Amino acid sequence: MLISITESCRMGCSHCMDDAKPCDRHMTLQTFKDAIQKAFNVYGGFECVITGGEPTENPQWLEMFIYALEYAKGSIFKGAHITLTTNAMNIADNHDLQTYLMMLMQKYRNIFTIQVTHVDKYYPINVNLDNNFFKLEQVVVCHEIEAMYPMGRARVNNLPWNFKGSKCFNIRSLVRSTKDLRASTLALATKMKFCTPQIDIYGNIKLGESNLCPVASNIYKTEKEIVNDICNFTCRGCDMINMNLPESYLEAIGEKVVKDICYT
Repeated sequence: MLISITESCRMGCSHCMDDAKPCDRHMTLQTFKDAIQKAFNVYGGFECVITGGEPTENPQWLEMFIYALEYAKGSIFKGAHITLTTNAMNIADNHDLQTYLMMLMQKYRNIFTIQVTHVDKYYPINVNLDNNFFKLEQVVVCHEIEAMYPMGRARVNNLPWNFKGSKCFNIRSLVRSTKDLRASTLALATKMKFCTPQIDIYGNIKLGESNLCPVASNIYKTEKEIVNDICNFTCRGCDMINMNLPESYLEAIGEKVVKDICYT
C-alpha cells in the first residue's frame, strides 16, 4: 500500500504523473498514524511505501518514518516492511541525516529500504549520488522509470507509455471479485505490487498511483463501506489506456470505455 505524505516536490521532473510542485499540502502526523494502523491492521498491507510528492519535504517526515518502522517491527505480519521513496535531494549533501539513517538501518535491519530514483533525462536538478551512503545494501538506486502513465506532466509532455490497462485495474478487479480488501491487497503483495491502493494526505483512498486520481473512499470508513465504494467506483480518466482492453476485463472493473473521445 502506498501512503502519500505530501503533495510537494521542488524537483519539477518532466515525467511527474502527479504534477507535483512546491506547496504546503502535507499529511499530518495523526493522519499518518491512522493510515499506518489501518494499513497493517485492516488492509493487510504488510508492505507500505511512503511517498509524495517528495516525502522528505513534509516537515514531519522523519518522525513519520520512525513511527512506521516501530509499527512494522511490532507487526503480526512476518516480513513487514517499510519503503521510503525519494529523489534524495534533501539527503545527498546532508551527512548528519545520512549518519542518522544509517543508525536506523542498524536498529531496524531488514524492516526498511530507501528507494532513490534519479533519471537524468527527466530530472532537471542533478543530485550527487556518489558517496558511500547510496551504495549501502538498504539503499536502492533506480536510474529508470518502471511505470510511466499519461497523467500530469508526463501527459502534457507526451512522454511514452505502453501499459495495457489503467494503474487501478488490479485492485479494482480483485476487490470486485473477492469483496475482501485484505485478501486483495495481500494477493497483490504476493506479486510484488505495492503501489495501489494509495492513501493521500487527507486519508482518502485512491485506486491509482497518481495524486491526480479521483477519491474512491476514505480510511475512516469501515472495511465494508470501503469495499462497497471500490465496487461502485467509476472513472473516465484512463479511457485512453483502457480502450483496447477486452470487454471481459472492463466488466471486471465495472467500466465502459468511451471510445469516441479525442484526447489532446
